[in-house]
Amino acid sequence: MITLTQGLSDLSKELGESTTNTSTRRIAHYCDAIQEFSNERKWKFLVKLNEALTTGAGTAGTAIDITGIDDLRMPGGIKEITVAGEDEPFLPVPFEQRTQVLARNRFYITPDEQTLKFTKDLTANQIISMWHWYIPDRIEDIASVETFPIPTRYRKALGTLAAAFVQWSRYLDGQGNRLLNIYNRLVEKIEMNQSEEHSGVPKIMPNPASRIPLRRYRAGTRTR
Repeated sequence: MITLTQGLSDLSKELGESTTNTSTRRIAHYCDAIQEFSNERKWKFLVKLNEALTTGAGTAGTAIDITGIDDLRMPGGIKEITVAGEDEPFLPVPFEQRTQVLARNRFYITPDEQTLKFTKDLTANQIISMWHWYIPDRIEDIASVETFPIPTRYRKALGTLAAAFVQWSRYLDGQGNRLLNIYNRLVEKIEMNQSEEHSGVPKIMPNPASRIPLRRYRAGTRTR
């Protein structure tokens, strides 16, 4: 996890500064970078459980207000839902396909992103266990002991994006765009890292040399 102090230090290093700038503007730029990065992809480390909602009346199509989940990433921020502790999950379906999956374990979000609805009848007033992607809160106090819920191995990407924000705020578009290009490459690497299965075995990348025909040599002759 990353502290605000660490993040500001990374930001200053990306800008070539010898001392860490902890001004309010710098804190704002770093927090902006955190939230932009968090919204960039559906990261595995930014999923959390919410059990504050219930099924209400329980009938299919009952509107369940989700506006109270302030950190919910949208669109498509809900990963899966279980109801009343059952094992079989309810999976998301696009709003346009809601009538094609009636009486099945599916849910959808209304186009205004205000409500959640199930496609089959449920028992009323049951607890909804919702796993959803979220956007971390801003940390604006340099003395705070709170941390951003992002692995420390991704500090480089966050510092680079925050530095791009600083350069853009200075109207140095060239410098900002250069940093953004670096950030985009880092995000691609992070995405590859996140796509690996948690089996302890790293993803095997193809060896370009394997495509080159093997040549064998013997004394006085050459064969292919």
